[in-house]
Amino acid sequence: MSEVLTPGPTRIVLIRAGQYDYADISLGKSAHLVGRNNAGKTSLISALQFLYIDDERRMQFSRGIEETKRYYFKHDTSYILFECVSADGRFVTVGLRGTGQIGGYGIERFVYVGSYHKSDFIDDQNRVLDFDNVKANLSGKEFALMSPKDIRDSLLGNPGGSGKGISLGIVPLQDVGRYKDFVDLFKNILHLSDLGQKEIKDTLLSVNRRDLHGGKSEINLANEYDGLVSQLNNEKEKLSALEKVEPLIENMKTARERRDIARRDIPALYHALSLAKTNTTAAISARRSEHEKERDRHQLAMADISSKLTTAETQRDALSGQKGVAEHELSVLDKLLHEFEGYLPQMEAQSIQNLEGLISELSGRIHNVQPVAVLAREIELLEAEIHRLREQRNSHSDLLGTRLVGAGQDIHDVFRLFNPSILGLRTGDEIIISDEQAMLQGISSIRERIVDGVFHGGGVSVALDAIAPPGSVSATSVADLDAMIAEKTGILEKKKAALDDSTNVERTRVELRAAQQELNSAIQKAVRYREFEQRNAGRKAMAAQIVSLSELLGKNGAERESMKVEQLKLRDRLTTANDGISDAEREMKRAMSVTFRAPDSSWKTGAPDPTWAEDLYTLNELYGRTFKEYDDMDAESSKILRQIGLWAPDIVRGASQEERMNACEEALNSLVEHRAAYAELLSKVVIGMRSTFDGMLRALEAIKGRGTELNKRLGVLKVSNLRNLKVEIFEIEEQTRFYRSVVDSGGDDLLADVGATEAAVRRIHDKISKAPVLRLSDWFGVRFVVENGRGETKRYDDLASIESNGTTMTIKLLVNIILIKSLLRTKRACMIPFWIDEATQIDPDNLREIVELANENGFCPVLASTNSVSIAEYIYAIQLTTQGRSVIVNGGSLHRTPRASNDPAAA
Repeated sequence: MSEVLTPGPTRIVLIRAGQYDYADISLGKSAHLVGRNNAGKTSLISALQFLYIDDERRMQFSRGIEETKRYYFKHDTSYILFECVSADGRFVTVGLRGTGQIGGYGIERFVYVGSYHKSDFIDDQNRVLDFDNVKANLSGKEFALMSPKDIRDSLLGNPGGSGKGISLGIVPLQDVGRYKDFVDLFKNILHLSDLGQKEIKDTLLSVNRRDLHGGKSEINLANEYDGLVSQLNNEKEKLSALEKVEPLIENMKTARERRDIARRDIPALYHALSLAKTNTTAAISARRSEHEKERDRHQLAMADISSKLTTAETQRDALSGQKGVAEHELSVLDKLLHEFEGYLPQMEAQSIQNLEGLISELSGRIHNVQPVAVLAREIELLEAEIHRLREQRNSHSDLLGTRLVGAGQDIHDVFRLFNPSILGLRTGDEIIISDEQAMLQGISSIRERIVDGVFHGGGVSVALDAIAPPGSVSATSVADLDAMIAEKTGILEKKKAALDDSTNVERTRVELRAAQQELNSAIQKAVRYREFEQRNAGRKAMAAQIVSLSELLGKNGAERESMKVEQLKLRDRLTTANDGISDAEREMKRAMSVTFRAPDSSWKTGAPDPTWAEDLYTLNELYGRTFKEYDDMDAESSKILRQIGLWAPDIVRGASQEERMNACEEALNSLVEHRAAYAELLSKVVIGMRSTFDGMLRALEAIKGRGTELNKRLGVLKVSNLRNLKVEIFEIEEQTRFYRSVVDSGGDDLLADVGATEAAVRRIHDKISKAPVLRLSDWFGVRFVVENGRGETKRYDDLASIESNGTTMTIKLLVNIILIKSLLRTKRACMIPFWIDEATQIDPDNLREIVELANENGFCPVLASTNSVSIAEYIYAIQLTTQGRSVIVNGGSLHRTPRASNDPAAA
């Protein structure tokens, strides 16, 4: 081919990858994939991401990346190959192969110099080669494994970074640092159908992010200022609260003094009360100790006699249990003896053997029986088939096939193109021949167009082997029909016999279940008989054991009666000792009920008053009154402190109440410092917010300016069905009005009017609460001004409102073509494929215009639909195997030369 090829991918090949067993398509000026839904059209073109995108995390598939890799690279012989023309004119093939389940569904990338040849990957028996054999076949073609970074460097024409030395250069960026922008735009053209107004705005921001004059396209105001505004509000609240609680702090100081006076006597009273309680409880304890010693002696004796009695009772229970077991066994043996009276083991064994034989016979009769409904349906179909064959035999001489064979016509290949059933129609009845000579001439004309098993005519070529076998179009003779009738009749008789067996099979199943139940009962009885013989052998020894156990039980009873008499005497003595202990415990309980709260360890102990009583209970009443005086004063102090905490919680700090009261007094002395801190923080908030909003507004002006440059580039591109297209980037003032007012308001002295400044901050804070994230994309819109071929101008603020799907796709393509070309070197041509799904939904003239526009700007459109249109250079029909897998064969594609759009005869 003398034409100089444009650098870029020229061929995509999938081997055992995704939905495809094999797919091979060429990328020229355009291609069209035709196949039913879910045949793999989208997944084939989406695979281009494996060539152009280095980072798996940035790829965009309908599934997650791990599931995507399992989908495309299920086997360790799954390959995806991209044959490319490099910037220096060489053919270079980039490949990916899966490591399969054992390799965790990983991907290995490789590259070699040269075109794709099927024999390098698939042998003569159509078997896919493993990777070792593939590498051996490619060893002389500068084969090299590549990392994702290596592939990216090669795409950009910078193989030195990878050290592989193979440069593709099919993405000649002016600035290699903008590779991420190219990737985002490339994903756009792979998903043009899904590209909406939001995606276009996000794309403009992403591509032009370096031109936003340092401004950000998105700011989380809540993160940056919400805390600062909250801090400002908190500081204001502290200041107001401190001024409000000043009188309360004075009252709290008075309550503290009264509490301290009441607290001075409490430690000495506590010491005297503790000593009185100790002396009282010691005297009670001495009396109780004597009673406890007597109780302990009686308890030891009681425990000893109880232990002996328990041992005797345990012995009695054991003897009774043994006797009961022996008596029960004799009773059971008597019942079994009665049950097996007259039982003959040999006769029962013969009965079991007979039942097993009967079960085997019945099971054989049931085996492989077909369902009655299935057999009945097959008989009905056979009878209908025999009836049709007999009718055909009776009217054989009137059949069209018989008449044509008799006329010496070779009709085998001709009627493979039509429905072979036509040959079985009766002439004069089901088919009328008005001009036999014309009919024979027509058949001859069709036969002449068949050369080497392929029909050529009407703009198509049809391989006859793909339609019907030769025998299916021959006129059947009477002898053949008789033979077929006899064969079908024999099958019918066999099916009827099988139906009779199937009808009676349920009765056989009932007999089988009854025989199985009888066999199970006989086997169980035989097992129980053998157990009975073994147990009956010990009958005599068991009877002797029962006599011995009865004598031991009588002796045990006498011993237990003696122990019970001694136990009653000890119980009376123990009751007397326990009564003495109870009296002492009641006295002790009263003394111990005298409880009193201990003073804090930090309180100092004062001198005791000699007028205090020594009696425990009188002294306790005095102590309670004194402590109540302290509690009342302390409660009053706490109450005032809590009220202060409600009005000014930030000043009530400290681990103890004393520390918190001290903190309140200290906070009251810090009013001047609080006022100064509040003023400084207020200034910081206002200045920071103005700076943030000003940066966003400058970024907005920058992105609006990019619209002018975009329209200059659009003016260079000519689209015949669009006289003119402009993109207007306009400010959404209802979104920006508030933020401009914040930037434009205020003078040099921010705090000249503190009240007004505070109100402004509150308004900003409310705005942040409603919209915590500030996005530049919300501040501008993209309007498309379209002048069609008739000179009509329409403005669209949303792509979704454009009536023509073709116009929408053209606009999307134009915008992305311009943005991509703005990244590329102007003197380095390259070809980049993109994707148009459901192409038949676009008006043919618009679709042709899109294809021509793409070709003129170095882009290769790949169309996809369930039906074909005569627009693309290559048309590929997706075939399905019997296993539901997809196949595309490059040699089987249709190659056409599209006509120009101004040709009146264009399709």
